[in-house]
Amino acid sequence: RWYIIPLFGIATHDRFQNVQIRAIPGAGAGVHLFQTKLFEWKLELGAGYQYQKYVEVVPGEDQTLHDGVVRLFTAMEIDTSLVDIDLIWWSILVYTGWDTTSHHGELTFEFEMTQILDFTVSAIYDRIESPAAYEVEDDATTPPTTETVTPKSDDLKLTVGLAVQF
Repeated sequence: RWYIIPLFGIATHDRFQNVQIRAIPGAGAGVHLFQTKLFEWKLELGAGYQYQKYVEVVPGEDQTLHDGVVRLFTAMEIDTSLVDIDLIWWSILVYTGWDTTSHHGELTFEFEMTQILDFTVSAIYDRIESPAAYEVEDDATTPPTTETVTPKSDDLKLTVGLAVQF
C-alpha cells in the first residue's frame, strides 16, 4: 500500500560531531512492503533541503551549509508476546556535497512490564561521512598553540528507559 508524505522534518544537534543544528524539511512517498499483526516493514523515499550549522570550523571554512538532499528511510516492527522489536534506518544523501551525507539507525527492544509501563533498551548509531574540523587552542603552552581536531564519523549510543503508554 502506497502513501504520500506531504511534509517531513528532521532537526538534530550533535556536539560530538560538531553539528550545532541540522534542519531538513522535505516531502516524499512510502510503501508498506509487509503489514501483518506481528510484522510490519515500510520504505520511504523523499527529497528536501538541508540547513546545517557547525559549532566551530577552521578559519576559511563555511560555518553554515545549504544543500539539496534525498532521504531514504526504512522501518521494521516485530511484535511478539514477550518483546517488541523496532528497527529504523535513514540515510540523508546530500547530492550537492557528499561530505555532509548522514545516516541514523536505531534498534529498540520494548518489554511490557504492565499494561501502561514498558522497559526499553535502544542502540542508536549516527554517522556523518566527513565531519567538519575545528581548532582548539591550548593556553597551557607558551606561546599558546592551536590544534586542528576532526570529530569521529561514527557515534554510538545506548539508552535504557521506562515508557508510559496511554
